[in-house]
Parts: sequence; C-alpha cells; structure tokens
Amino acid sequence: MDKAARIILGRSRIISNLRRLIVANWRTLEQKVSDAGPNHMRVDPHILTESKKRLIAEERIIPINDGQVEWYALQETPQNLVEEKLSELRPIYQALSKGGVHERIGQSLEIAFYLAAKDCPQYELLGGIDLSQRKGRNQLYDKDEPSSSISGKMISGRRKLDFLLRHPEAGYAGLEAKNIREWVYPDRNEVKQMLQKCLELNVVPILLARRIHISTFYVLKKCGVIVWQNFNQLYADIDEEVALQAKHKDKLGYHDIRIGHNPDSKMIKFATIDLSTYLPEARRKFEEYKDLLNAYAFGKNSYRLFAARVKRRFQGALEDFDQEQEDLYPAEEDYFEDF
Repeated sequence: MDKAARIILGRSRIISNLRRLIVANWRTLEQKVSDAGPNHMRVDPHILTESKKRLIAEERIIPINDGQVEWYALQETPQNLVEEKLSELRPIYQALSKGGVHERIGQSLEIAFYLAAKDCPQYELLGGIDLSQRKGRNQLYDKDEPSSSISGKMISGRRKLDFLLRHPEAGYAGLEAKNIREWVYPDRNEVKQMLQKCLELNVVPILLARRIHISTFYVLKKCGVIVWQNFNQLYADIDEEVALQAKHKDKLGYHDIRIGHNPDSKMIKFATIDLSTYLPEARRKFEEYKDLLNAYAFGKNSYRLFAARVKRRFQGALEDFDQEQEDLYPAEEDYFEDF
C-alpha cells in the first residue's frame, strides 16, 4: 500500500474510532490505529499524523486544547456527549501526569532490565537499584547511578546514562530505558541525547522502549546502536488502580500496560543472551559509523542528511554530494519509509 493510500486508511480509522470513543487524545488514537488491529489495517504514527492534519484542516475532527493535552472529537458529535466523555477521561490523564506516577513509570522499565541483567555472567552491569524500599516524595526506589566518566572521557553537564555495561570483548556500552507511550523514531530528542552521552564516553549505545519504529532499527542498527522494544508500558504496583483505568478499552485504551516491574521471558532472553551476542559486532559498527553519529547527534547534520550518508556508506557508495544532489533525496519523513 503506497503512502497516499495509507493516509486515506488513517483518516478512515481515526473517524471510526472517534465515532465509538466520542473523545480521544492522540496517544489513544495511535494505540487504536498504529498498535492494534489487523496488520494490514495499521498505520504508522508519522503517516497517521498526516491523516489527522488533513481531517483538522477539513474540520472533520475538532481539536480541544486542555492545557496538558489535546483531545479530538468528530465535528458532528453533540457537545454534551463530548463534555460528558471529557469529564471521565480528564481525571485519568491528570493522574498519569502527576509527578509520582510519572516518575514511577519512568523507573519501572529500568527496574525490569536491572532484574533481568544484574546477575548475567557475560558482562558486568554498572549501576543498581535498591528494591528493599521506596524513598522520597515520589516513592521511587533508590538508584546507584553509573559513573558519568570512563578513562578520562566525561558526559557533559550533569547527565548520566541509566546503566553502563562492561563486556569482555566489546568494552563498555551505555543503556537508556524509555518507558514512554510515543513510538521512538530516529529523529527524536531522546535518541539524540542518548547518542550524545554514549559518544562522549565512547560506549556502544543501547536503547530500550515500548515501541520503536522500524526506521529506527534500520538506520541505527547499521551504526552499531542496539535497539530493543518491550511492547508493554510498565507501571508500578502502587499505581495499579489508575493503570487499569488507563488500560480500559473505552477510556484511554492503553491496552499494552502491564502492572509490575518483573521482567518477562523476552526481556530476560534479551538481557542474558541476545545482548552479549550483539555487543561485539555492535562495537565494530559503532566505530565505523561514529563520525556520522556524532555529526547527527550534535546537530551538524540533519536527520535527512544523516540517513542518506549512512545508507550510502552501507551500500559502498560515495557519501559526499552537493546541495543540488541532496535536494533530489526524499523529504525527511520519507526516510522513515525508504531506509
């Protein structure tokens, strides 16, 4: 199915979901259209965004700005039904956005990886989490942060990676766990910031997230970045009540929420078998493409130019081309398709 057809499909699925849901935020619509349904009916978020823009321009759907979040409803939906639904959804969304819940969501994926990897004999995990009790106003577990410097190299500012790994063959690697609802695309700030930290320390980058777009795999894997998606957003046990409300199909509809931070079999396999297997080859690729990663992460090259250069180097083609040739390349968002 070409891009134009998928935009049309995205329009249709947004409309059909809003007819049933009455009101939804963008993450709910992504969940319903991009994550759920038969494979041939799914529309990736960057395409779905174009569908949404066209529906808003045509006034088929109406955006409702609520300060924290934008909600959407069909233009023909009676206002009293919209307000009634919003009164049900707002408290759930606000509860998820509160500091304590939000911070615990962020830590839950870190804990799951820590539990899966802490006793792995193939590498040393640097950085730990004390799970004996929660402390602090947000009831977070205490964390032993990994060092921000290695062999004289240092991460700028006060930033740190979630974990460092020391592998006997590949050397050091740095891991970031992003337990967020958004799909991770290669042009996101979270990706650039992770790359910056890893490049400053000269460690192989590892990214964990709920959902990661295939272009992120294709572009970054060629550069030695290890990318793994969890397919679940993890919530702390203490937040079970609000998590179940968010998960309900007729509320926020975040159907992939999982309560608790114990790693499942997929994560245990990734942490104890796959990661150690991937790291030596990832180190080789990281060294080969480090210059391109550096130029992209620190803003010298756009994503479009970065992706083009990675592709040409991988294919053994000449990487340097003038502005006229660069203009012949697809627009930036098309590289989410083309790579």
